Amino acid sequence: MSGPLVTTSATRLLFRTATHLLLVFGVACVDDSPLYEVPSVEGVSAGAEHGEAVDSARTYARRLIKDAYMAGASIAVGKGGEVVWSEAFGWADLSHHEQATPETLYPVGSISKAMTAAAAGVLWEEGHLDFEAPIQTYLPDFPEKRWDINLRQLMSHTAGVKRSYGFSRILRQGECPNATSATMAVGEDTLLYEPGTDFTYSNFGYRLVGAAVESAAGEPFLAFIDREVFDRIGMEATVPDLGDEGADESTKYDRAAFRALRRTQGLDMSCSMAPGGFLSTPEELVRFGYAMRRHEVLDSATVEMFWTPQRLSSGESTGYGFGWYRENIRVGNDERATTPSIQHGGSVVGGRAILLILPEHDMVVAAMTNSGNSVNGFANVVAGWFRDPPGGASDGVGPAEQDGAESDGDGHDAGGQ
Repeated sequence: MSGPLVTTSATRLLFRTATHLLLVFGVACVDDSPLYEVPSVEGVSAGAEHGEAVDSARTYARRLIKDAYMAGASIAVGKGGEVVWSEAFGWADLSHHEQATPETLYPVGSISKAMTAAAAGVLWEEGHLDFEAPIQTYLPDFPEKRWDINLRQLMSHTAGVKRSYGFSRILRQGECPNATSATMAVGEDTLLYEPGTDFTYSNFGYRLVGAAVESAAGEPFLAFIDREVFDRIGMEATVPDLGDEGADESTKYDRAAFRALRRTQGLDMSCSMAPGGFLSTPEELVRFGYAMRRHEVLDSATVEMFWTPQRLSSGESTGYGFGWYRENIRVGNDERATTPSIQHGGSVVGGRAILLILPEHDMVVAAMTNSGNSVNGFANVVAGWFRDPPGGASDGVGPAEQDGAESDGDGHDAGGQ
């Protein structure tokens, strides 16, 4: 009797599995799926001189959202110090068919590090922060390590501080009432190596930077950065991500089985605010890029110091300054990576962003999404079209090539930013 029973059970299992697959693929293949009709809302309208670039960018964006199974994506392009085009594509929330708009907020991820570094720069120019002083100067309760570490090393990722928690622990992290309380996890670990001898991208390191800013300013980190950085630039929409999905905030999505999108678990980013916890829009990120370039927050010497890659004790360049990467990239019709750039990207669960500054062309481009797909290639391609008007074919990285980079959940884009 055992034989038929096993066969019957196996048959039922196969039937249920086949039915499940049929339902999944049936839903995925419905032509009226929101991923196959991608709406858009324009913010700043481009002039006629950028008409071809905008047409190509729109086609590319819609194809990217469709082919990469993304929810929404927004982009802004700045030339000559102002935003010349911005547009939002797709959806801020799929369940409610809520379209993304230029005012939709996305996670900036590790671009928060550039913002935190700017706040530290304000205090440095005022003489309230010494980048060479041991971190205990500002955080006296922080445990002594085998070697002293300072803000210069922390902001350039050369202090030897552990990168961050593992992903599962990040999901369980609680609320941090201030930046200083976010450093408790950092104090538990020893340094990975003697500071200055190697480069290890560290979200934990920027938690210490945020706490030092808070200590030197004598007020909460969020209050200081809001007044001394965001308010100066007019970044009125940029806010902390506290996991409460406030007004204009996009719903975050990641990839489930069979390319389905699923809503991510809400995360209170208060403990990771300094390294990766803000929400913003592409237009405001472009303003931030120009504020750095045009010295609206920090003077020219300070900006140049922040944008200059640090060197290890061996003399090797890290490619990273204080909150910014500096590297040559391939843009538009470049045959090789020859275009100088200042940039930072970011990634959290259900969100990616890139802020790209091309100093030689006085251009700033920002792209953001509420999905787990990289938008770095999107920004590079659009920058190329605005610099070198397209001839009809897509230049640079295609949408399929932008898929697949992972998030460490604490603001860092594992693809390099």
